[in-house]
Amino acid sequence: MLRDTSDDENERLTIHHSFDTMFGDTDGFPFNVCGSPAQITDLHPPAIKMFQLWQVYINNVNPLLKISHVPTLQAQVVEAAADPAKIFKPLEALMFGIYLVAVLSLTDEEVEATFNEGKAVLLSRYHQGTQQALINAGFMRSNELMVLQAYFLYLFCIVQYIDPRSLFCLIGIAVRIATRLGLHRDGIRFGLSPFETEQRKRLWWQIVAFDKRIAEVTGSAITALSSSPTDCRLPLNVNDADLHIHAKEPPTPSTGATEMLFCLTRIELTIAAVPNGMRPNPVDLNNPFAQHKPTPSPADATTQETSSQPPTNGLDRYCAHMESTYLAHCDHGIPVSSLL
Repeated sequence: MLRDTSDDENERLTIHHSFDTMFGDTDGFPFNVCGSPAQITDLHPPAIKMFQLWQVYINNVNPLLKISHVPTLQAQVVEAAADPAKIFKPLEALMFGIYLVAVLSLTDEEVEATFNEGKAVLLSRYHQGTQQALINAGFMRSNELMVLQAYFLYLFCIVQYIDPRSLFCLIGIAVRIATRLGLHRDGIRFGLSPFETEQRKRLWWQIVAFDKRIAEVTGSAITALSSSPTDCRLPLNVNDADLHIHAKEPPTPSTGATEMLFCLTRIELTIAAVPNGMRPNPVDLNNPFAQHKPTPSPADATTQETSSQPPTNGLDRYCAHMESTYLAHCDHGIPVSSLL
């Protein structure tokens, strides 16, 4: 039966009323976009704690997001730690985003034991630092991928503290910055290196997935994919070690488990949830689903002889694809695999 649209509207109003109750009437912009640049060197942690936060990020956050190429970024973090006053502004914004999300990923007890300070204190400090670092880097007009990575981490961190309707609008800024930088288009079109192309793909699809989820929470049909038609291919199923800055050709994707397993699964589920009229063509995206050909069962073979219908329906084919491409390679001894 068709559902009355008034039911949808009533449900939406109920959800929005709940948001009003949870977050109150505090709909100010999270930080002053027109604010002046300010010195934030003193907000950086000491070098030893900087490296500890970086390691927490690698362990707790990087496997879930994969927006950073760890080997490359680690060298930059080590260099920055030697003289925080001279850090490149885009890198500084990303580093504060890393501090913030790293602390957020820890329990109160872990923060206290590792940093000898309360979690709330560090969150407040690095929240302020991330905001100011983004302003210092001119995040709305910057062409640096690092700055957009920093803004994405900032949004990821404030999910539990801000009304989803406000967050949905702020994600819109990330989507607009990404499209201004051309992240929704395949990097090959711009003659970019395989390394840079891969970093752009990883960030674009994480923004798309995050945007889609918050759109669902707020009841919005407007998303990055509905407003920005994309031919950006899916990230390759490769480890960071397979990507090299000066490589002329992209690495060959793995057919087994890699560091990208969780992210690719999440991206594919995001695409599957998009309405048919807005869903990108899997062939254009080099989506493995486009090449997946299920092996027909004896019953399917009999049906195929007497019918022009495919041996399996779309859902069965999709489930078989997800199982064989991703889930079959999960190692539950690895924590992130238990999330799949």
